[in-house]
Amino acid sequence: MPFNAPTILRTPYTTRPVPRDLIASSPSSATEGKPHILWVGCSDSSVMETEALGVGRDEMFVHRNLGHLLSNGDLSSRSAVEWSVELLKVDHIVVCGHYGCAMIQQLENEDLPGPKKWYKDVAKLHDQTTLDLSEKHIDLPQDDLYHRFEEVYVLAEIDWLKRQPLVQKAVNERGMQIHAFVWDEEAAACVQLVAGEAKA
Repeated sequence: MPFNAPTILRTPYTTRPVPRDLIASSPSSATEGKPHILWVGCSDSSVMETEALGVGRDEMFVHRNLGHLLSNGDLSSRSAVEWSVELLKVDHIVVCGHYGCAMIQQLENEDLPGPKKWYKDVAKLHDQTTLDLSEKHIDLPQDDLYHRFEEVYVLAEIDWLKRQPLVQKAVNERGMQIHAFVWDEEAAACVQLVAGEAKA
C-alpha cells in the first residue's frame, strides 16, 4: 500500500481558506511559455484552477484524472509529475481534491466493480479512517464524514508525493513547495489543509 496510514491519521491538520496571494503570479511564465505550477485535480471537479489561485492559464500545467490519483503508478500521472518537476522545474505542486467527490462516496458500496479495484488503496485508507474515528469515539454527520475522507485522502497523496526521490530532490535543492487543497463547491473556493490543531 503506497499510503502510510498510521502516520497520516496521527498527523493533526486544520482547514483554512486559500489566500489569493499564496502563490505569486509569475510574469515570466507568459514570456517563456514555462508554467511554474503543477495542479493535480479530479476529472469531475468544477474547480477553476486559475480562479482558485488568481493566476493565468499559462502559469499552470494541469493534470486531471479520476480522484486526482498519483500514487498508483499509472503512466499518465507519473509522466505529469516527471515532466513538471524535472523539465519544467515548477516551483509549486498543488494536489486538489473536492468535497462531494463521487469516488470517495462510492467506496462504501461493496458492489462497485471498476473504481473499487482501481482505487483499492484508497478504499483501504477509507476503512482505516473509519476505524480510527471509531476508536477515538468520534461520530461525524454523514457530510462531515465524507469531508474527512476527502481531506485524509488528499493528505495521503501529498505524503506519498513527498516521499518520491525526484520530488525530494526538487524540494531540497530549489525549494519547490507542495500544497494540499480541497475545493468546496458550496463556498466556490478552495480550502488549504495545513499542519496545526487537529480537527474534531
